[in-house]
Amino acid sequence: MNLVTNAIEAIRGDQGRITVRIDRRDFSAEQLLNVYYSEHLQPGTFAVLVVKDNGSGMSRDSVERVLDPFFTTKLSGRGLGMATVSGIVLRHGGAIQVTSTLDVGTTITVLLPLFTAQIEPAMQIPAEPETVPTDHRRLKILLVEDEVSVRNVIETALASQGHDVTSISTGEKAIRLLCENRMEFDLLVADCTLPTLSGPATYRMLLKNDVDLPVLFVSGYSADHVRGLIDEQWTAGCLIKPFALGQLYEAVARLVDVADR
Repeated sequence: MNLVTNAIEAIRGDQGRITVRIDRRDFSAEQLLNVYYSEHLQPGTFAVLVVKDNGSGMSRDSVERVLDPFFTTKLSGRGLGMATVSGIVLRHGGAIQVTSTLDVGTTITVLLPLFTAQIEPAMQIPAEPETVPTDHRRLKILLVEDEVSVRNVIETALASQGHDVTSISTGEKAIRLLCENRMEFDLLVADCTLPTLSGPATYRMLLKNDVDLPVLFVSGYSADHVRGLIDEQWTAGCLIKPFALGQLYEAVARLVDVADR
């Protein structure tokens, strides 16, 4: 989704071409030298996702920096899609290749290692738990997420567990709401990369205003990156996109359990 969104925004005017292709391709050791995050890969065959556009393209300097976490050529609060892509690819043991020419276009190639093991037909895979125990504590949760689709999924999932969820889109709104209603919320769920004021920055401002409650940060970055943004004294957890609903429920329950001790 992020790769196609970037391609759309790179196309000038009303017309352009975006090609999305899934393939199986061999990469030699020499070819892997031009691939980001390939240090852990061995030459061989990979599943490949290619997203190509004939948009504005990028300079050589921009290509070299395109996967830097906070590099963007877009307006403030935009352009962090590649950081999300990098996090997903790295968690799946993959790598990324970027080729681009100004006024010609950009090609992003995602390499994913092939899964070759045989799965026994009789193997039983347990269904993911999507519910919480009946005696689970019902919470009043403030959700801060600027991406509508993600916000709707999290809100619906938490509400299905009996929680009372209030959803907003910016850190500034969270500060205002929590400062006015200090004791009404049990948990803050916040995206790390909110426009103008990030999730961690929002939480720091809340603490300065004597508003202290558990916080669950949601992010497309790696877990190590998010932990680097979290103060050790915070009652905080992190949930990395993409996540299963069972992981969301477990993270909320674990965080509130720690806060209640």
